[in-house]
Amino acid sequence: MTMTMPSTAMPGFDVDPRGVPPWHQEAFTIPVAAQVFGLDYDTVRIAVNHGDLDTFRLPTKRGTLSRRMVRRDEMIRWIKTYEE
Repeated sequence: MTMTMPSTAMPGFDVDPRGVPPWHQEAFTIPVAAQVFGLDYDTVRIAVNHGDLDTFRLPTKRGTLSRRMVRRDEMIRWIKTYEE
């Protein structure tokens, strides 16, 4: 599945501090993943909580865990389970 997104900023999408638009990132927070893939946030959150969608948490500079992140490939895999 090839996803093509415009290279210019879209309304409603924030560019992260590194200057990378969300649709060019390989991992997203749950709210951003829902927004990028055009899904309802609560649906994605419930899938994460039920273990249907794998997430990870990176350590911060202070040693605590950051927000839950989901990989682009995992989102595509999860969406394909509903297309079949």
